[in-house]
Amino acid sequence: MKFSIVCPVYNSEKYLSAAIDSVLEQDYINWELVLVDDGSLDNSREIMSEYAERDSRIRLVHQDNSGPGAARNAGIEHSTGDYLVFLDSDDRLVPNYLSRLEPLANANDLVFIDVLQVDEYGNAIAREEMSKFSHLDKDRLLRWQLTGKIPWGGVRKAVSRELVNSYNIRYSQIDVGEEAIFSFRVLDSAKKFAFLEGSSYLYFNRADSQSKKRIEDPWGPTVKVLRDYLAGTNREDMYHALVSFDVTATIVSVDRITEMFTSSERRAKARERLLACKAACGGLSQLDFDCLTNKARLMLPFVFLGWAWPITVASRLKSVLSSIRP
Repeated sequence: MKFSIVCPVYNSEKYLSAAIDSVLEQDYINWELVLVDDGSLDNSREIMSEYAERDSRIRLVHQDNSGPGAARNAGIEHSTGDYLVFLDSDDRLVPNYLSRLEPLANANDLVFIDVLQVDEYGNAIAREEMSKFSHLDKDRLLRWQLTGKIPWGGVRKAVSRELVNSYNIRYSQIDVGEEAIFSFRVLDSAKKFAFLEGSSYLYFNRADSQSKKRIEDPWGPTVKVLRDYLAGTNREDMYHALVSFDVTATIVSVDRITEMFTSSERRAKARERLLACKAACGGLSQLDFDCLTNKARLMLPFVFLGWAWPITVASRLKSVLSSIRP
């Protein structure tokens, strides 16, 4: 079993060496690391080249800046291994990740990965245990994956390269949430899947990460990508789950609008987003309540009433409580 580790790189000179070292430190040796330089403007390219000269298993791909989705797609295209593993350039793999993954990869099309979220100093913040969902049947997993109730992130799964290529599964090319369509399609297409228990991936929660960009409606484009995909398939059974995800995306958008705009702009933009969600949803009967997060369920009446202030107050209260929690 040969693993292809796909790592998109963009202006990652501060963290890139640690990410590459975590691959070199694996206790499983049959791998290739495909580093995709997405038009970096710092010293990332030089760092990549130095490592490639030292180890022939490290391969370099260069492209104009096109975003993380396009970079991962380029990595997939240039991979030669049996199984795809994804690594972000500011994260790290646990040393026995690949050796523990290998027996599951041999028997399955898809393996979900437990992730440990850490701060910039490596201190544990939270465990994202994909394995806690192993009791769910595939239909429920799909609906929860579609809505983000189960995290999408590509790093939280390893997948057969044959499966990805057979069904032409690729990442979308939007700034945030580019993993959503990929995550849904690999699970939908997989005949067999498994869960690797125990944290195998270190996700660094950094202030300058791509996911922290201040975007007014970060998940709105993701909803559109998923809607367009489902419209071209026979997956009407997923429609209600997608409507539920639009509610969650709206709540996230109202939170961001509150943070980014002054009071007059805030009220107008928040109300516009809430009204758009209400029109798209078509009423409570169109929702799949099983796919809603607890916060979305609590905020649902206010979404349909067009009231932004309870959503804002709840988010601010959560932030305050988080800051004082020991």
